[in-house]
Amino acid sequence: MEKRKIYFLYLIFILSFVGCATSGKNNLYYDVKGTTLEEIKESMNQQRKIHAKGKDAYTKWSVRFNFKKRKDGGNCTMERVDVSITSTTMMPRLINLEELSPELQDKWKVYLKNQLKHQMMQEEFAVKAKKELKEMLLAMKEVDCSKLNRDANTLGDSIVQKYGEFRDAYNKKTDYGVKNGAIFR
Repeated sequence: MEKRKIYFLYLIFILSFVGCATSGKNNLYYDVKGTTLEEIKESMNQQRKIHAKGKDAYTKWSVRFNFKKRKDGGNCTMERVDVSITSTTMMPRLINLEELSPELQDKWKVYLKNQLKHQMMQEEFAVKAKKELKEMLLAMKEVDCSKLNRDANTLGDSIVQKYGEFRDAYNKKTDYGVKNGAIFR
């Protein structure tokens, strides 16, 4: 039953962007193994240096936008805004879970659940940026066409940057998820 919960969380994680008009969602894994807490931690320490930028897991995302204007006389209005998210998440994958004691399996499952929650929160910042970006750009008033281009790009870039800063502050506040239980011990 517990294994189903973990797989369900993975499914939610993988499907987290369905309906969000993402242009790319990549879930990547690095394999770790061991039969004791120390062996697993050592395997993670070795592998995360190679695969996960020195962290147990990470999520990187980018939000891209473009728009179509409608010209009316000498001015333009926003006709359509397209926003896409590209996201890559790297997570550890314990390849010998069944070989662990029940207690160690439970520890891994709790760690993995908390790590998944933390990584999903990372992506949530991108989703919020996308939503705000689309709303704000569509709400722009009719102005000179070149001014609309400049203002829309400036506004869009500032919104993406703002949510990137929110993500960074969240990581700092949670010590990259450690304070929320995303640590294997």
